[in-house]
Amino acid sequence: MVVKQNKTVSNSARVSKSAIVGYYGVGNYGDDLFCAVLSRLYKRVLPLVQATFVSSPIRDVDAHYIVRGRLRERLFRSSGVPGALTRTAYGLEALRRSDTVVLGGGSVLSSVSGVRGVQKRLMRLRPRRLVGAGVSIGPFARPADAVPVNEFLRGFSVVSVRDRRSYDHAEALGLPGLVTLSGDLAALYVPPSSPVDLSGRGDFGLAPCPFPGFNLERHMHYLGVLAEELHGRLSDAEPRVTVFALNGHPRSGDEGLAHVTAQHLVGLGVHARVLTYRRLGIARTWDEIGELSGLLSTRLHGAITAYLQNVPFALFEYHAKCHDFCDDIGQANVRRLPPNSCDRRLRVAIRSLSTPDSPHLSIASYRARCESAWGSGTSDPGSLATLGR
Repeated sequence: MVVKQNKTVSNSARVSKSAIVGYYGVGNYGDDLFCAVLSRLYKRVLPLVQATFVSSPIRDVDAHYIVRGRLRERLFRSSGVPGALTRTAYGLEALRRSDTVVLGGGSVLSSVSGVRGVQKRLMRLRPRRLVGAGVSIGPFARPADAVPVNEFLRGFSVVSVRDRRSYDHAEALGLPGLVTLSGDLAALYVPPSSPVDLSGRGDFGLAPCPFPGFNLERHMHYLGVLAEELHGRLSDAEPRVTVFALNGHPRSGDEGLAHVTAQHLVGLGVHARVLTYRRLGIARTWDEIGELSGLLSTRLHGAITAYLQNVPFALFEYHAKCHDFCDDIGQANVRRLPPNSCDRRLRVAIRSLSTPDSPHLSIASYRARCESAWGSGTSDPGSLATLGR
């Protein structure tokens, strides 16, 4: 719900408005997690700013959403051209009404095309503050692709990036706005204090993803390697695996793959179950990952959630953002897997997850860096607070 103005503020004072733009409300855990974080940040740091999320309502997130009504929400979440056009229309409407536009969370700025091209043209209609919150810059397929992105970034008041490579790129541009290295916004997530009934304590976790170039046959082979390793670790007990579907999108999501994965593991003598983000919501998904004994993940925010709760994880680095995150935290090389890893490398990674070794960058340091950048701590107002001035 919208935070209302304090009564001490003059009724004639104009309320500042922010539009929070991202790939929200379509069933992706990582992106929806950013909504939870940004909603809390606005309420704590900028309580007099009306923040509107370009999204349909998200479970576990109390916020002001531009999309309301069952039919509109269903259309907004739909796949294909109708869904894309609907999301674009709502995004442009929010931009038209707002003083500040925040690209929040997982935005990967590797080209300015499609919706962002439209947004960029709209920005020229009247002055607006642009903020990049926890974004990644690049990588670029061609040097020419960097040119429009660099031009776009020069219009930002704040560019807060989530990895060192993006920070170095932004610094090299000499941007006029504030540039900070905050890390991933998930570091600021605060789960509800109420306890939940968790049934998978000590399970080994999988978070698969049908990424571009994904090979199902290779994936099934890897499951055989995993089953052998888990059986070897627990010679007298049936291994237990929780398979997470962190993206519920009907086309690019994980649910079909998660069920196929679990069925295959059952055939290999492993007790396997599927947990879907669409059914669990943010808080329960976060807690379930936090109870694992280890996680083998392809989804970046499966790995980030594990890291932030001190759960040993190995990550298939199918995208540069995965590589950049592991670089940023100093993840051990043995737990960094290319998508086409050999059996030996996969076995070594799985075995390493039975030890409590942590990445070089501590969780406390990672969180402190993000808190300093965004003002969720007690002493530093952070860069977000500058938008309320």
